[in-house]
Amino acid sequence: MNDFGLIFDLFILIGLGVIYLTAKNLLPSYFSEKGKNIATKEDIEEITSLVESVKHSFTIETEKIKSNLQILAGLKGSFITEEINSIISFNETYFDWLNKLMDTGLGSADTKKESELDLYRKKISDAEMRCSNSEAKLLLFVENENLLKALNELRIATIKHIASLPQKYIIQIIFNNFQIQQAVNGSSAENIQSLYDKQKGFFKEFNDKTIEGYAIIIPLAKDFRKICRNHIQELMKNRS
Repeated sequence: MNDFGLIFDLFILIGLGVIYLTAKNLLPSYFSEKGKNIATKEDIEEITSLVESVKHSFTIETEKIKSNLQILAGLKGSFITEEINSIISFNETYFDWLNKLMDTGLGSADTKKESELDLYRKKISDAEMRCSNSEAKLLLFVENENLLKALNELRIATIKHIASLPQKYIIQIIFNNFQIQQAVNGSSAENIQSLYDKQKGFFKEFNDKTIEGYAIIIPLAKDFRKICRNHIQELMKNRS
């Protein structure tokens, strides 16, 4: 039985106690005033009317309490639903951002075109913004300390080990492309080849560092998802 059910049952018991005490105290005092040990028909009718009046008032108050408890239960259910949705939303947006950061192919962008590289850089920025927005909603609803600690560790590790890599290497690739274009107009073939080799080195380094960062992040991501699942299961129990 949930907390609201216990509260409602308590009010029922209190109400019944009120009716019992009213009848218990009313009958002796009434008969004392009459100076009799036997009530007349009119006496009984009046006493019954008083008791019924108390019962009616109690019934009205009970219905009000019941209605208020139902409203509170609905609000509690809505809050839990929002909390669950905020956790799911953060997981979706975080792993979308992470997947874009892990794409060392830069979204199949033509690396010779600065416009396409800038477009991919913007996609990563937008993904991070969506993740930050969903995190703000999660922080509004969730108070689970273990979950919040795991989230904080995951976000810090992502920013520290991976988040800056696409930006860093895209800038290097763009600058190297510019040097290649300049070399084509006057440098030797040997110099041009060295610039192309340098470009390949950028991609290899980008890929290696991304994998190193992912190796650090993935255990944190697994722990975070496990904590999220357990917390959602607890919330579902509380909602039922």
